[in-house]
Amino acid sequence: MSGLADIAFPLFGLILIGFGFGKVFKSASLDGLAWLNIFIIYAALPALFIKLVALAPVEQLTRFGYAATTTYTTLIIFVVCFLIYLRFSAQSTVSKGVVAGLAGADGNIG
Repeated sequence: MSGLADIAFPLFGLILIGFGFGKVFKSASLDGLAWLNIFIIYAALPALFIKLVALAPVEQLTRFGYAATTTYTTLIIFVVCFLIYLRFSAQSTVSKGVVAGLAGADGNIG
C-alpha cells in the first residue's frame, strides 16, 4: 500500500495545486486556459526539475558531452520544424518559420 501512496499522492497533489492555480488565476486572462500555462511554468516544471536534479549525481550534471548533445538535439529539432513549416505552409515566411521552430524545439528543452 505504501508504494501505491508514493505514486498517487504526488500525482493528485499536482492536480490539486493545478486546480488551486486555476481558481486563483482564472481572471488573469480572457483566455480560459491561460492559467494552465502559469501552472506548468511556475509550479509543475520547477518541481520536476528539482526532483530530477536532486536525484542525479553531481558527476552527471557537469558532463560536457551531455550538455552538448542536448543542445545539438534541440538545434536539430528547431531546424526540422523550421523547414517543415517553410515547405508545407501556404503563408510561409521566415519569421513565422522561426516561431514554428521555436515552438517545436521548446518541448525538447524540458
